[in-house]
Amino acid sequence: MFAILAPILTIGAWFLMAATLEPPKPLSLGMKIGLSLLFGVVPAALIALFWTMARGLFIPKPELLLQSHEVLVGHTAANHRIGAEMRGGRIFVTSHALHFVPHRFNVQVDTASMPWDQVRLVDLIQSNMGSKLTLHSAETEMDINLNARSLTPQDFQAVIACQGQERLAALKALRFAAPEPEQKQMRA
Repeated sequence: MFAILAPILTIGAWFLMAATLEPPKPLSLGMKIGLSLLFGVVPAALIALFWTMARGLFIPKPELLLQSHEVLVGHTAANHRIGAEMRGGRIFVTSHALHFVPHRFNVQVDTASMPWDQVRLVDLIQSNMGSKLTLHSAETEMDINLNARSLTPQDFQAVIACQGQERLAALKALRFAAPEPEQKQMRA
């Protein structure tokens, strides 16, 4: 719609300037840059946003496929940072790993996982908006923003230090939302 209105408005402005019977004044550099942004960058950004949202309607919803030995402990809404993109979704806490499953309306829709055995360091920064959790392994790191304000770095250090049933008990102590019945059926 904007692509149709832009030329009409531009032609209308030309006719309005021509109707004043004065020769049009040349546009300043600032005005040229402003018009270029208005009729170039803004429509391109709107088209890209529309394309991303429309694409999300047609791609399948990303799913979490658990391994047979994994026990789902809980889940919560979260954001995961990849480069400059913050993508929304949910984290699923299992006995084996922390999994992030994005919404399908993100540009990048791949799931991300960090096995508890690979986590070497946990950074947790509290703020009024929630918590920023960073899990570090030898090769990579995983940045997650949570709405949970009650978590502490010691909670996650306890998870990393434990094995087996002790780890499962430490994960349950984190108090994430209980698994929903539909997540229990998503086993591979």
